[in-house]
Amino acid sequence: MISQADIQVVSRPTTCTPTTTERRRSMSQSEPIRVFSVDDQPLIRGGIAALINDEPDMRMIAQASNGHDAIQKFRQHRPDVTLMDVRLPDISGIEAMIAIRSDFSRATWRSGAPWRRALEGTS
Repeated sequence: MISQADIQVVSRPTTCTPTTTERRRSMSQSEPIRVFSVDDQPLIRGGIAALINDEPDMRMIAQASNGHDAIQKFRQHRPDVTLMDVRLPDISGIEAMIAIRSDFSRATWRSGAPWRRALEGTS
């Protein structure tokens, strides 16, 4: 027969932290982070896509090879995260982000200090 003491021992909560596999499983149950990659080098775009798609909580939704295509695809897909190369063949990644932000003011960005002033529209 099971005693009350046995039940308390069995039902005591554990203090172990979840494993990486358990965290990934729980993250994959929610909506994935939708990522958009812009780079003129196909090898770079392919590598980024492979890394992103290997994560259970992320999905590559679109790719572009130039700035004008990036603007159009951003409008079409509305990604959660955009990875933008600064040097693109037609217009710069900065110019593309300025155009995107003019249409989507809630779009935020993260960059190093040299690009920050350009994206904020200050000199």
